[in-house]
Amino acid sequence: MLKWFECVDTRRPGIICSRVRLVRNWNQYAFPSRLPQKESLEMLHRLKLGLQNLGSLDGKHYEYYYLGDMGELEKKSLQERRVFNSTIASKKTPTGLILSEGEDTGIVLNGTDHIRLQMISPGLHLEELWAQCDQ
Repeated sequence: MLKWFECVDTRRPGIICSRVRLVRNWNQYAFPSRLPQKESLEMLHRLKLGLQNLGSLDGKHYEYYYLGDMGELEKKSLQERRVFNSTIASKKTPTGLILSEGEDTGIVLNGTDHIRLQMISPGLHLEELWAQCDQ
């Protein structure tokens, strides 16, 4: 499967990519910057369990990653591919990532917000991406 950045949209060649992000904070927890490690790990566990069947909703294959287990090179590579930003890449507190095989859909857990859904596509496809996010 090609990743989003390996595809070329010949219908709209002047636009490199489109991205839609939705963020949400969970009222049961403090903001990630103020969340103690024990609660961060608990929240990550709950979100991972709650989202484990995500692929059955959209037909994509997803993998879960704990950023604390990733090396700096792997984080930098994901950052350069726009999966997450430098703030999340440099976080030392517990952070999770649910990423589709094509890297066009990513959910950062306990990053700068509790949940950040991002969808990205080559070319100009904002309406399509919004419809997918809304789904």
